[in-house]
Formats: sequence, structure tokens, C-alpha cells
Amino acid sequence: MWLPTPTDTSYVAVACGSSHFVAVHKNGHVVTWGNAMWGQDSERPTDAGYVASTCGKLHCVALRGDGRVVTCGGSDFDERLDAPTDTGNIAIASGQGHSVALREDGHVVT
Repeated sequence: MWLPTPTDTSYVAVACGSSHFVAVHKNGHVVTWGNAMWGQDSERPTDAGYVASTCGKLHCVALRGDGRVVTCGGSDFDERLDAPTDTGNIAIASGQGHSVALREDGHVVT
């Protein structure tokens, strides 16, 4: 399923995966588009409070303002299972089959 590109102009963060995209709207909601075959849209968070986003090959990662990390989409390499779920994360990044978070204390969590 291919989701259309949003036409709103109020986004604060955007990232792209292999054929899908994720953005954070200024109201803190996560928006996805492109190829949603692996659940990038149907599993995306629907609440507000997000400040950053990133994508891997088949998955998306979003960072909440309180430092919690939420993932959606494919998980061929357990990239979603390994994401940190506690608070205290200040930055996120993703690669093809992995995700990483930077904690407030400077530690990197994979």
C-alpha cells in the first residue's frame, strides 16, 4: 500500500527509509507515507508528544519529548525489539536493520 505525501507545511522533523517516510508535525503527531507494506503506518503512534523521527530500511523510530522511544514497521533484524523503552533518551538514529538512542547521561543504547 502506498500512502500519499502529506500536503501540510507544519513539520519539524523528517526522515526516510528504503521506500517510506516519517515526519513529526509541529503538534507532536507522527505522520508516515510512502510504502506502508511493513506496518510503518498501521503501527505508527497515534498520540502526540513526539519531537524527532528516524527510519531504517523497513522501520520507523520516534522520540517523545519525555525521552521514550517508539517504533513501528518491519523488524527483520529485531531492530524494533531492541529499541529502548524507558525515558531519558535525547536523540535517535537508525540504519538499515538497527536503531540507536543517545541517553541524557551520554551512554549509547542499541
